This record gives sequence, C-alpha cells and structure tokens, in this order.
Amino acid sequence: SVQSPDRVYATANLGEARVAYETMAKANYGVVACGGGDGTLAATIHGMRDARRRLYGESAEVALARLPRFALIPLGTGNAMASLVGPPKGRRFGRGGAATVTRVLEALRADCRARAEGRLEEGKGVDCQDALLGTITVPLVEVRDDSLNAEAQEKEAEGCFLAGCGYDSFILDDYSRMRTWARKTPLKGALSSVFGYFVATATLTLPNYLSGKDR
Repeated sequence: SVQSPDRVYATANLGEARVAYETMAKANYGVVACGGGDGTLAATIHGMRDARRRLYGESAEVALARLPRFALIPLGTGNAMASLVGPPKGRRFGRGGAATVTRVLEALRADCRARAEGRLEEGKGVDCQDALLGTITVPLVEVRDDSLNAEAQEKEAEGCFLAGCGYDSFILDDYSRMRTWARKTPLKGALSSVFGYFVATATLTLPNYLSGKDR
C-alpha cells in the first residue's frame, strides 16, 4: 500500500461523496488524487469548494483559491483531462486499474517529498520513474443559470473543463440518456465506455437529425 487506508475515500453515491468532500476540506490536504474521469475531477473540485463554503463561510472565489492541488488517476471513460495534463507521450502510467493507481500515487509521493525538501523549483516537476510531474494551472469554464437571481447564481455556479455546443452537446446528451437506460441491463459496461459514444451517435443523434428533431 502506498497510502494509508484512512486517507482513501471510496464513494458509491452523492451522499457519500459529500461526506468525503467535507472530511477532505477539514483535513487540509496538500494534494487530492481523484480516481475517475473528467466528471469525477470536476465534481471533486466543486464538492470541496462547496464544503469550504459551508464550513468556513468563504465565497466561491476564495474557496476555490484555497483548494489543494489535484491529481487525476485516469480511470474514467474518455480521460480527456488526464491526456491534456498528464505525462508526455511515451511516458504514460498505463491504461488503468490497480497498477495505474499505485504508480500515480508513488509518483505523487516522490513529487511532494521533493517539494517539502526544497529540491524542486516552483512550477517544475520531479522525474519519477516514467512520469514527469508538475503543477499545471487549468482554467474552468463557469456555468451559470441566467434565470436565477445574482445570489442564487453565485451559489449554484459550476465550472467545467470542456464545453460543447451544437451537435457535440446533442451527442453528449444522447450518450447520458443511453447510459441511464443501460444502467440496469447487461449492456451497462459496453455502453458506458467510449464505444457508447459511437452507439449514441448512430442510434440517437443521427436519426434525430435526419428526422428533423434536432434542427
């Protein structure tokens, strides 16, 4: 084990996730590693931001500024963020699973140790095995509901890494609906993968376009 069990938070639903966010916010960790995909990382950032607002009465901007550094263990469907900020081509951690988790955490420990000992210049990373780690600042696209008043918008505002419009958004919406439908069927695994995007496009998005429903 490369991490103490009492610092590992496995969640199965939103309620468990909220408890984990508050626990992590109180612990004041320097780094939080998220095992999942883009959605998991975004949800963790929002969850810990909201936990700080509840615990300390901070504004959304202040709460975001005081969050820890985040690392992403690529265990999701598309892993776009992991590809964007991850190690250079040819120096990857692997395709997922226990080995990926272990190697990412080992690299993070080496990175944090080097920072604590002053062996790492600000903005640079430590060369650990086959991964060069460092901190990359990634902007968030803020999403607000214009139908709400200013106070409610501040409370409900969320950020995302990627934003799509037009048919890109139709495909994602169709994929989400298909995943919900497949949740209790034997097709859950296949349709929750990248393959599911192609199925959603072929069976939902394109037919709706050709019939004029999405115009």
